[in-house]
Amino acid sequence: MSLTDNPDDDATQKARELIRIGAVYALPPPPHLPNQKPRRITNADYGESSSSSLDDYTLQPSTYLRIHHNPRRFPPLSKPLTVVSTNPYYTVIDKPPLLPCHATVDNNIENVLSYFPKSLLPPGGGAEPMLPSRLDTCTSGLLIVSHGHNFLRYYNSLLRAKTEDSAKALPVSEPTGVGISRPPMANRRVVGENIGVKKIYRCISLIRPSEGSEFTALPTGNYTHYLVPTIGSPKTFSPTLTSPSDLPCSLTVLNS
Repeated sequence: MSLTDNPDDDATQKARELIRIGAVYALPPPPHLPNQKPRRITNADYGESSSSSLDDYTLQPSTYLRIHHNPRRFPPLSKPLTVVSTNPYYTVIDKPPLLPCHATVDNNIENVLSYFPKSLLPPGGGAEPMLPSRLDTCTSGLLIVSHGHNFLRYYNSLLRAKTEDSAKALPVSEPTGVGISRPPMANRRVVGENIGVKKIYRCISLIRPSEGSEFTALPTGNYTHYLVPTIGSPKTFSPTLTSPSDLPCSLTVLNS
């Protein structure tokens, strides 16, 4: 296909934009490699250095082409991401609302990871910003961005061991870099009782007594339900404890 035949045509401009944001995928014709999946067509496939310079990108016969004609769009940032704290291993940012944490299937550029300043990553290249945890698109708040895989694995080990009856010691690793004076995490141990990693949310809580009735405010007080721990999704919740391995989830309604 060519985007240079009619560069000012509305359809061409639409195609440029869909490619720019990552809404177009292609899979070459068979034979395919095992587990080969369609990949995004990006401006880099055109050898493009600017939107006004595009070469042809050729699709072979029988190529699988997937186009998201109406991709989800998100408000552009009015200012750079607010950095709360940073070090060689991770950065804490204040995520703005209405911005997804990572790329969506139809939009690869309007997200936290895309806007994350690469200047905060360790020098020398090789490290990519990654998310050990996420916030919903509409939610704002503090978000940790890992500088590569090592801290990501370390943080995930903390989350796996966050309950009081966690394993007494977990081996962990930490990325190396210029100017690190403390011992590497690989030489330290994480003790379960000292982890203290908890998830706390602030939200608006409503209840609907029956199907078709109006939503009303949840009365003030403490509410607890239980999560059945599983690796996959969706998760199973229960209003009562069904097994000693169930994890309690607490909700405190402060005002109604």
